[in-house]
Amino acid sequence: MARNAISRDVGVSARTVSRICAESVPPITFDRAQTAAATQARVVDLRAERARIAERALSKANDLLNLTDAPHELTHWDKDGVLHRATIEKPTAADVQRYLVGFGVVMDKHLLLVRHDSDDRELPIVDRWIAAMMGGSVK
Repeated sequence: MARNAISRDVGVSARTVSRICAESVPPITFDRAQTAAATQARVVDLRAERARIAERALSKANDLLNLTDAPHELTHWDKDGVLHRATIEKPTAADVQRYLVGFGVVMDKHLLLVRHDSDDRELPIVDRWIAAMMGGSVK
């Protein structure tokens, strides 16, 4: 807990909490370096995870784009419950439209992930605050 939180919970001044902690064996400090290091490690881990997701999204977008030119299988159940299948050279216009909409959505999300980690000025305010608290620059 932070020194001020302890002070409020126990009902003594923050100075008293600091004195008691300094006199304890071993001394208790309120050094935030360990928290800052853990936070920075988590930021790096999340950046790497976003990079993996962005790479995967790009691959899926490419798969969707490839479907627009690939042979396409049509299926149909007739009134007797028999499944009929046929392969056509290219997908229907409606299927191409669905693939391209999916491609656009996935590419948009891929680009957002890439942009998020490319420039600190694009980071949300909370991320900039964390960077500033850890001694990083805020642009």
